[in-house]
Amino acid sequence: MKKEGTKITYKSIGKNPDGDNRINLKNTPKIKSKRELKELLKDDEIKFIYVSDFESYAVNKLLFNKKHFLLIEPNPVTFYFSIAFDLVSQFENAKAHLKELLKLTEPNDTSLAIIYSAIFRLGSIGVVFSFLSIEAFMNQKLPDYQKINFKNKKVAKDEIQRWASFDEKLTNIIPQVTNKDFCKKYSKQGILLKDYKKTRDELIHLKQKKTDGLASYSKIYQDILNLDLNKLVQIIKTYINYYKPDTIINFERNEKLQDRNQSWQQKRTLADILPKSGNKYCIENVEVPKLQYDDKQDIVVKRIGETYKGLKCSKSLKEYARTSVCFGLTGLSPANPPERKAQNSCM
Repeated sequence: MKKEGTKITYKSIGKNPDGDNRINLKNTPKIKSKRELKELLKDDEIKFIYVSDFESYAVNKLLFNKKHFLLIEPNPVTFYFSIAFDLVSQFENAKAHLKELLKLTEPNDTSLAIIYSAIFRLGSIGVVFSFLSIEAFMNQKLPDYQKINFKNKKVAKDEIQRWASFDEKLTNIIPQVTNKDFCKKYSKQGILLKDYKKTRDELIHLKQKKTDGLASYSKIYQDILNLDLNKLVQIIKTYINYYKPDTIINFERNEKLQDRNQSWQQKRTLADILPKSGNKYCIENVEVPKLQYDDKQDIVVKRIGETYKGLKCSKSLKEYARTSVCFGLTGLSPANPPERKAQNSCM
């Protein structure tokens, strides 16, 4: 069955390359009431974190319609990718429609303009969001507390994000910090990725190029017609999962799943959605080590309290992931994540 949706995943925080957790979460008093939590939600200085059996995750404190709520921070890489992925079938259908239209002896000019408009809009959005996903992912792979060799100098992450080009990250910086090289392992895909990047740049920085004294945008219009959006999206997925497996997961959507999705949206509450294993903490302040970039220095966290504790017999992150939220063509739906080793623990 054709893949039709993308699982929204979460980006963990606070881990060193050698696996230890930078965040010290000892001797934390508990929040004693919902009223106390409600007051803490109003305090801009209070930060939250969710600690599972495996990882730590940021928790966003958001405000909508004058009401605060907590959201375990989703990985925006999967948001960006899901937008491009969802457009692939629409883009291919639009080009197929144009092909049929051109079989007519005298195709209608208005119809041609309408269908090409759809092709250009779908294709350009797909290209732009494909590269938003890979560039966001590249920035996530840069180490927070380690300097990187860039143009014969040791520089911090912020300098790389500001000044390094996409090609420099692709061919030099990311292989340097991960000890893996996508372009060497997948040379053809690496070359195609650089070519597609030119199309993305043309779309973002569109300039008039009058080749015949009249037409200004013939090349980009033709590039969109020639675009294989599905190939681009699959290369982006391969790249991201090469450096971090299972970051991009596509799933099949069938009638049974859609029925379950509808029921889920109607019946589930915030309490159902929140993880049943681990704790969320209010953080009063965080002491971050200043330069030097010592990989072994800790971030010292002073916590105000615990805002949620699981059941007497807690569920593992693996079990929680089975009810995590996905984003697809029809909106939210439960996902079926890949198998991951995990153990249940009773408290």
